[in-house]
Amino acid sequence: MKFLQGSSVKIDVLEAVREACRPFADASPRLVLFFCDSERLEAFSAAISELFPDAAAAGAATYASFSPQGVCREGLNAAALCGDVRVSAGLIGEIDKNPMKYMGAVADAVKKMGADADAGNTICFLLNPAGTNCEELVLDTLADALEDSGIRVMGGAASSDEILSGSVSLNGSVYDDHSVFVFIRPEKGRVHIALENIFQPLSGSFMVTKADVESRTIYELDGHPAADVLCRALDVPFADLSKALAEHPLGRVPDGELFINEVRCVNPDRSVSTYCRVFNHTPVALLELRDMRQALGETLASVRAALPEPVFSIMVNCFRRTDLFLDKGVMSEFTDTLAGTLGSFIGISSFGEQLGSYQLSMSMLIATFSDR
Repeated sequence: MKFLQGSSVKIDVLEAVREACRPFADASPRLVLFFCDSERLEAFSAAISELFPDAAAAGAATYASFSPQGVCREGLNAAALCGDVRVSAGLIGEIDKNPMKYMGAVADAVKKMGADADAGNTICFLLNPAGTNCEELVLDTLADALEDSGIRVMGGAASSDEILSGSVSLNGSVYDDHSVFVFIRPEKGRVHIALENIFQPLSGSFMVTKADVESRTIYELDGHPAADVLCRALDVPFADLSKALAEHPLGRVPDGELFINEVRCVNPDRSVSTYCRVFNHTPVALLELRDMRQALGETLASVRAALPEPVFSIMVNCFRRTDLFLDKGVMSEFTDTLAGTLGSFIGISSFGEQLGSYQLSMSMLIATFSDR
């Protein structure tokens, strides 16, 4: 299995594609992954698919992509998987209404991976269009379709400078109403998925006592208006709650693992709307920022402990995290540290991260592949 990666910031689309894809132009890839600025997604998609007609070509618009070459705000990051690896890709439609109708397409793609595809050597990499609120419906579809396989799902939503926009692409076509899934299985070796949080619980938790799951809105915590409870906990007036929650997102802890849920807005009726669904009678906690360098060091140490000889990684980094790293001037340090520890990688800044059956926010996911 080989992983070859390139990037380009050239303005001309064909020149950018030639430069970014030069490392694998003659490699007969099984899969080409690419992330780019939203304005040129359609042109990049068509050019890459024409250049590699026998490969699955999956991509998405992004606020910023990243690789060992650094962060790319307006340009193209592309990578190819070649050699001893199986790939099967497809689409899920009606993503905000009835994606369950596409379970057959997922099942057909799984069959192509072979009977011995399992949670240890196969992942489903998912790309969702931004702004559709479809993530949990699509994840439920994949969970049902993959129930007997144990194959893990990891992915992200597209993003752009406008945040709530961004399409996805498969084999030269661009979609804002379909999700793209790609099954990846090395013929030899394993896959490890890591979740990184740069936030930690601030204090005790609150019980969600009234919520609308579909609209991702929390009306009551501990039997009181959600905004009032959060104002008291953060010691801020209602007028300042939105600003305070930008620095203190909510966290869920299912099965002992912290999943971050950023607050989208504080509503006049004193409810709060979030970017991930929240169920009634579940606990949530306010979070605070922890030491980012320490968090990254712990994450990379856990990856190397699981896979001492990584070949490559695919990363999904929340738009908010990317923005934070850029504001603090640590993005180059971030990409250099990733490259120094894990080697080759390609990453997307997402507007929502997906892991298993959960939609997350303000998180980073790393899928790392090994030949051993």
